[in-house]
Amino acid sequence: MMSDVDGFQCLSKVCFGPGCLPLSGVKACMHFFDKFVNSKITLKQFVEQYDNALRDKREKENLADSDSFNSVRPCITDYRIEKQFQEAYTNAKFKEFQEELRRKLYCHPTLLSVFGSISTYEVAEDVIVGDHRRDIKFSVCFNEIECDFQCVCHLFEFRGILCRHLLAVLTLRRVQQSILSQGGGKM
Repeated sequence: MMSDVDGFQCLSKVCFGPGCLPLSGVKACMHFFDKFVNSKITLKQFVEQYDNALRDKREKENLADSDSFNSVRPCITDYRIEKQFQEAYTNAKFKEFQEELRRKLYCHPTLLSVFGSISTYEVAEDVIVGDHRRDIKFSVCFNEIECDFQCVCHLFEFRGILCRHLLAVLTLRRVQQSILSQGGGKM
């Protein structure tokens, strides 16, 4: 079991909003409206269908929240960071986080450089491409003093989930705690 890094808590800022929507997010938005909108509807029908889509989305979110209050998805590791996300996320979002935690097994961080309190890591992820295995490399920056971090995959900024590359670095550094808050990242 890992220990805390000098007892400090990590604070990572998250960017949620129109400026942070990745291309995959645009596709997800288009998919969200598929069952409500088509190319032959009028503007009035579009507005009505848009309201229906938002109502449907709220109902699904409320159901997910209700399910999360009534049941708890078990942790798969002894990491305290997983316990924090278990308490902060709905079961559906926590399941996504756990998938990243599982896929961390295929990630191998290497320290590239240190400049003051900022360390840069290269994380080699072992993936299967066709019939072959190969490493795909990701860059992760970690500011030890502010406990701020960023990965080039930007999963945390786009979806609010720590990616496997960040998890690999955070566990290597023995950082156990992370507090989620809204706002822009510093790095």
